[in-house]
Amino acid sequence: PGGMPGTMHLMKHDGLDRLLRDFDAKKKPIAAICAAPTVLGQKGLLKGRNATCFTGMEEKLLGAKVVDAPVVMDQTIITSKGLGTAIDFSLAIVKYLKGEAAAETLAAQILYKSN
Repeated sequence: PGGMPGTMHLMKHDGLDRLLRDFDAKKKPIAAICAAPTVLGQKGLLKGRNATCFTGMEEKLLGAKVVDAPVVMDQTIITSKGLGTAIDFSLAIVKYLKGEAAAETLAAQILYKSN
């Protein structure tokens, strides 16, 4: 999740820091939405990767190639802009974990049509 002051608390959480670095090293998926992708940037996990975040916070995506898109998938990292992109973000996570067919099935079940 993102938002404030939650994102500031995430940034200071030692356990989360260890978990993120472990997941990144082991190529496990990491997903962050709203302001939370800035945590990944400030921890150096976005260097050379494409990413997005809440509008106006892009300068905190340190080392990232900032993309103005609702959802960005780059290797094992999935980032998204915010609440208005949460369904697309969720479907991107399902697609990564379970495949395109599972994401399409879920979208149909919730009567969602992407723009």
